[in-house]
Amino acid sequence: MAADSTHVSIEQLQVENDRLRQELAQVQQSESYYRQIFENAPISMLSLNLAGYLMRMNPAAEALYGLPIDLFNQQACPVFDNPQLVENGTLPYILRAFAGETVIEEPTFYDSSRDVEVGGNLYYGRGHYFPLRDVDGEVNGIVEIAADFKDFFELQERMLVERDRATAERNRLLSNVAEVANCLLKTNDYTTVLPDVVRLLGEAVGSDRCSITQDAATADSAIFHEWCRGSMDGLQPTASIPIIVNQTTWGQIGFDHCGEPKLFDEAAIAILQVAADSIAAAIERQIKEDQLRESEARYRTLFEISSEGIYRFEFDQPIDLSLPVNEQVELIHQNFQIAEANMTHAEMYGKSHPDEMIGVRLMDVHVTDSVPNQLFVRALIDNDYRIRNAESEEVSLTGTPCFFINNVVTMIQDGYAIGGWGSQLDITELRMAQQALLQAEQDRVAELAQMNDVLKKGLIYFTETTDLNAFLGYILQAVVQQTGACAGHVFVYDGNTDRFEMCRGIRSGEVYTQALTDDPISFRSPIPSSQIAPLPELCRSRSLITQPFNVTVAMPEDIRIWHQQQQHQELGMIALKAGTQPVGLIGLAFNQPTTFKPETLELINVLTDQASLVIHLTQLAEERRQSAIIQERNHTAREIHDTLAQDFGGILIQLQAVDRFAITNPTKSQIHRDCARDLARKGLAEARSSIWVLSQEGEAYSNLAPVLEQLATQMTLGSDTQTQVTVQGTPQTLPPEQGMHLLRIVQESCNNALRHAQAKQIEIQIIYSDRAIELRIIDDGMGFDLQRSVAGFGLKSMQQRAETIAAILQISSELNQGTEVRVMMPIEPESR
Repeated sequence: MAADSTHVSIEQLQVENDRLRQELAQVQQSESYYRQIFENAPISMLSLNLAGYLMRMNPAAEALYGLPIDLFNQQACPVFDNPQLVENGTLPYILRAFAGETVIEEPTFYDSSRDVEVGGNLYYGRGHYFPLRDVDGEVNGIVEIAADFKDFFELQERMLVERDRATAERNRLLSNVAEVANCLLKTNDYTTVLPDVVRLLGEAVGSDRCSITQDAATADSAIFHEWCRGSMDGLQPTASIPIIVNQTTWGQIGFDHCGEPKLFDEAAIAILQVAADSIAAAIERQIKEDQLRESEARYRTLFEISSEGIYRFEFDQPIDLSLPVNEQVELIHQNFQIAEANMTHAEMYGKSHPDEMIGVRLMDVHVTDSVPNQLFVRALIDNDYRIRNAESEEVSLTGTPCFFINNVVTMIQDGYAIGGWGSQLDITELRMAQQALLQAEQDRVAELAQMNDVLKKGLIYFTETTDLNAFLGYILQAVVQQTGACAGHVFVYDGNTDRFEMCRGIRSGEVYTQALTDDPISFRSPIPSSQIAPLPELCRSRSLITQPFNVTVAMPEDIRIWHQQQQHQELGMIALKAGTQPVGLIGLAFNQPTTFKPETLELINVLTDQASLVIHLTQLAEERRQSAIIQERNHTAREIHDTLAQDFGGILIQLQAVDRFAITNPTKSQIHRDCARDLARKGLAEARSSIWVLSQEGEAYSNLAPVLEQLATQMTLGSDTQTQVTVQGTPQTLPPEQGMHLLRIVQESCNNALRHAQAKQIEIQIIYSDRAIELRIIDDGMGFDLQRSVAGFGLKSMQQRAETIAAILQISSELNQGTEVRVMMPIEPESR
């Protein structure tokens, strides 16, 4: 067993020995590779042991340092004690490598000649250090691989020298350019220093010639000034720098050399551009000074002869712009005073010499509680103490009211307003005329309101009374009041007898039912139409006809004598008629010649139209059943509600707006005044249109689309509400009465949307089909609760109108969801 054991041990040893030989061969092969790389590498490679001495150096390292390894180790001390490695900062990198870190140092140098008596090079390189480890991973040395940075350091040195040279040259250039700028700043005439300028610039850049040329871009360019170092033989252009004046090329600075052209770097060009800018600034300054002198002369002339008041003002104490606005307003009133003024400005305030305005303060002339003045001063502050076309209300130094349009420019210094200039345009006459016109317009508005009140009361009287004569008495009284007649009579025409019978008279403001004892005898019984000479002319006209009274006017003798006794100077007559047929007559008498405003005549026409309508309805009542009378009266009441009553409401709103803006915004007040006038005219037109429709002559209602568009425009005039009318299908002609009823339903719906629902959008849809027409009125207003809403007269009127024309009316609405009104009406074949 011992022999067997020995045999096994020998085999194991052989196996282990073979393995070791293989590993040794691998190591030897690896060592051979390493040796070849180490010896043949073109870059310096060396290794250090833990003691800090060199273990190996390859030929590249020996050539770099100029020493072989044996001489290096013989003479050198360990790296840890080498002072050069401390000086150049290499030692910390080496120590980090010994600590197990791979590091790369910054480019540095090492002088090997300091380590030995003979030999050694000054080495410029950059070391790469990494640790060498044994089989246990412990560091037992380091390797340094160093690249030769000699060329890099030489280039760096040359760059430093070149930088110093360029810096010195640039400093010289800057110094000369600064001297150029100084010369230009000190002189009032830049042309006198141009010789020094071109010399300094030429010397600064080392050129042989420097010149300043004007208008170099044109064929007529000319050299202003030039400087030459010596002979100009063989001059070659080197560079040119443009001179820009007021964003236009004025000329250029040129540099020429006799020898090899010199190249300027960007910094030098930038410095030379500063010189060019300095020249340009001097040129601009001189141009502006010349212009300023001319402007000053013109200004002085303008200042003296201007038709505007021109003044200069100062503040006793500069006003801090950072203060609250209210404090600035107070300081302006306290500190503002006139420092200089022209003659026109003095005359505006009642003075005969401009010096009399000096020292006048703002509080001396401004109306303190004037709204335009308050707005003027605040707007001045809000616009950085500049303002154009601002109105002020003032009092001259003699106590006369004045109105001016002002332009003010204030000088600001370090955040303080110190004074400034202003101009004034006298608009006193214009404002006085405007105020007079405004008063006249207000009077007209009041008169219009009075007329509207008369119409409204007449309509109310019309809808509430059943007494024809009482209503005619009211109409007669209203006509007399509007015309200023001293007496008036109303006669009703009887077609069966062809006579006119007096039913009401008025004298001294008192209405009576029977002729007075001193009235003409003819008034006590019906008058034949043949005795009323101008009757045919009256029936052809719809207006009041007046004529001076004299003995040649054709009339019954007793009536003539009565007019003479009453000393009447002018007579007036207006026919009451249905269509072209007379139904009555109003006669007026005046103690003096008369003239009437168009609005008054229009009011009289409407009043007489109302009287004609009432007489006509009364006559119809005698011919029809009582139910027909009620139906017609309801019909008329709806017309009144839908037309004049709504227009009067609109007029009232506009008149309230007139009062609200009359002082603060006359322009807006005028707009509302015009709107009120337009609504009044529209109301008068609608009254006549209603009578027209009742006579079945309103063909305009046969085509709804244009009428509805006009209605929508008129109803939303002056408001923010937007309307839209759309048509679907082929439009068809409707009977006028049906069209009128549909129009009034739309009008009532729009009126509810505007007045009650505060709608911003109203859409009106007209939908035609073969046998029906459908209207949809959709608004985005507040809506209402159909279950809780109490139907007013307007909704009842809409329903009655729908029933009259056999239409179906549907209303859909929810709170805050808007309202939709739908009307569906059948169309008979003959109406298409």
